Amino acid sequence: MAGCFDPRTQEGLACSGSGGCPSGQDCVAGLCYRPGNGPGFDASVDAASVSCTTEILATGQSGATDLDAADADFVYWTNEANTLVLRSPKARGPVEVFHDSGVDKHPHAIITDETHVYWTESDTAGRIVRKPKDSLEADLPEELASGQGEPVGIALDETYVYWANLGGNSINRVPKIGGAVEVIAVSQLMPTALVVDDTHIFWLSAGSGQVMRSVKDGPPLQQLAGGQGQLSYLSLSADLVYWTDGTSGEVLSVGKDGGSSLVVASGQNGPASIAVAANAVYWSNELAGEVMVQSLNGGDPIEVASGQSQPLGLKTDGDDLYWLNKLDADNRLVRATCDPL
Repeated sequence: MAGCFDPRTQEGLACSGSGGCPSGQDCVAGLCYRPGNGPGFDASVDAASVSCTTEILATGQSGATDLDAADADFVYWTNEANTLVLRSPKARGPVEVFHDSGVDKHPHAIITDETHVYWTESDTAGRIVRKPKDSLEADLPEELASGQGEPVGIALDETYVYWANLGGNSINRVPKIGGAVEVIAVSQLMPTALVVDDTHIFWLSAGSGQVMRSVKDGPPLQQLAGGQGQLSYLSLSADLVYWTDGTSGEVLSVGKDGGSSLVVASGQNGPASIAVAANAVYWSNELAGEVMVQSLNGGDPIEVASGQSQPLGLKTDGDDLYWLNKLDADNRLVRATCDPL
């Protein structure tokens, strides 16, 4: 029921005027809500009232690895097996080769800002590179770092590029304009995905089953959750950290400042990639070939798409959801829109 207290997000607490609400929430009609939620947003929405449409933007993407949808005009993705960085217009059109990394270079994680595309190369060179969006295919990228230990996750703020060294067991950063590599955290067992907000870095240490955070300049480190199973992906809302556990079949969350972790959804078949939008959390069930969505206010998971083949790289641009199908015959890049979420 809309406006009811949900312990997963701690919204719906009674309030008076502007007082009495948790940090990051406003008093709306006598109850506390995060911006964008409130009495007009129905947490009781069920599958019958949600309509999700999908369309294929590209096919033939064998070996696709990761994507970024933040750009206003293009979706960018990496094709590790074929050493390519590609893009496709959101308005539909032919796939463009943005960069061919060449033999023995394997573009992996990818992210964009207003002017550049950044990606990791998880081969023996272990590079972090960037390239202007308006450059030509043949133009070489700028090398920001090399000799990294299998860099896999990547994140940006206004000043730095951050990444996780899966093989080097560290979290590092380098200025966007180039400079010395800084080590933020060491002795992290198989760190994978990482994300940043205004003040902190959040990452998964897959080898030790931990969800971690640090201030951007480095220690002290803080464990937000431990004892997790198969960890690969995480995402942020305004107040919470979300991740998937492929072993337990759960989608979970914890406060950015710590606390008890809470189960958002259970009984999922191979939950993996995850993305958070203003009002909803999306994830892929790789083993079931599904993409799911659930309101941040709770309720039941809703199927966005089925019949997918190892859907990965879920990203949202605020309006639509994008993912790659790694194993189907057409290796598709897919876009989905769900209403009213």
